[in-house]
Amino acid sequence: MKTISISLALACIAITGCSGPSLATRIDEGMVAFDSWPIEVQEKVRAGEIEVGFDREQVRMAWGEPDLVQENAGGIGDSEIWLWEKKTPRIGIGIGVGSYGRHSGVSGSVGTSVGGDIRVKKEVVFKDGKVDSYSN
Repeated sequence: MKTISISLALACIAITGCSGPSLATRIDEGMVAFDSWPIEVQEKVRAGEIEVGFDREQVRMAWGEPDLVQENAGGIGDSEIWLWEKKTPRIGIGIGVGSYGRHSGVSGSVGTSVGGDIRVKKEVVFKDGKVDSYSN
């Protein structure tokens, strides 16, 4: 039973532990750039929001690293699409019971994987290095 509890705890850590640095950490790490931006931009970034006209660094600070970058999307000028995906974890639980003669045993395991259902959570389209459109 102790093994099952440890496995469940590790599964929970695996599911929640891969989200990247927090907004506060991203701001702290980029404080020099953050301090150089207009107060309106700083307020949006602090709220985890972006707007048309933001540059890549401002978007990265507000929303974190994208999961996927498509460069020259559409083939006109300097354009990129950044995507953030929502990945639903899959969890499997197994219990086994066996016996052989006078001996018997019970075991259990928990397995997790990320990549069950994947949906686009956020999308930003950059043209010439600035946000042209976005969806959240």
